[in-house]
Amino acid sequence: MTLPITPATAPAWPYTQNSPANGDPLDATQLRNDIETPFLDGIYGAQLNAYGRTWRRAVRAFAPGSPDLIVSPMGSIQVTSGGIWYTIRHLTATQFDVTAKGAILAANTRFYVYAYKSGGSLDFAVSTTAPDAALMYEGGANGTDYAFIGTFICNAAATIMQYTQEDNVYRYTDRGATGGGAVDNLILDGTNAAVATFVAYGTSLPVPPAVRAQRVLIEVRLQSATTGYSTIKTSLGPVTLGEIGVTAGSRGGGYVELPFINGSEMLHVESVVGIAPYAWVAGFTY
Repeated sequence: MTLPITPATAPAWPYTQNSPANGDPLDATQLRNDIETPFLDGIYGAQLNAYGRTWRRAVRAFAPGSPDLIVSPMGSIQVTSGGIWYTIRHLTATQFDVTAKGAILAANTRFYVYAYKSGGSLDFAVSTTAPDAALMYEGGANGTDYAFIGTFICNAAATIMQYTQEDNVYRYTDRGATGGGAVDNLILDGTNAAVATFVAYGTSLPVPPAVRAQRVLIEVRLQSATTGYSTIKTSLGPVTLGEIGVTAGSRGGGYVELPFINGSEMLHVESVVGIAPYAWVAGFTY
């Protein structure tokens, strides 16, 4: 009758192993204690060390209006299947249509991309289910069967909003159109403020849930018939993160990186009326 061996919760990586010499008696207890248990502990320790850490994630939207994504080679992925851990290599770029991987594209919707074991190779799935708190695997019942690769959104036209991803740093290459209010990643549509005014970006679609996103990159553009500047602050008020100026009859602009804190709002105030500031979420760090 066989006896299962359960690795320690904090397994020691064996640096020595006692093996019998020729002629030594070998019973089940010695085999279990001196060989099998240290060997299994080492395997389990390696698995824990590799948990969600060995892949490099680089993804981009293929082209405007296309439902395709391109995932760069990630090296290897660790996932479970049927309760068993597997390491699957990914050494060439993969391009796929997200609608063939489970996504039903809808306006103003965030999607998440996962990799999983399909037969003996790697495949991809897309859903609206968010990842776990560690941003390593899918949240919920499927857990470690699906490794988290990245996230994207569909704009108001129900097409993928163009972006690039380098591990957990995302940059949008699309800009929501001005003149019709906040849409897509546009959060400020030409509204001047004589006093510091809040603009929420944490509850907007371009930024993932507040408990996950760490920093948000804001692009500000100004156009004016006069000379002035726009001051961008954190939602805490006193901390000025950027002043973007414009001269009469010209356009000005720049980027400000905001921490994801205190309700995820930025403050803006313009030195003169008519500067007409526009602001977009240009990217975020997840």
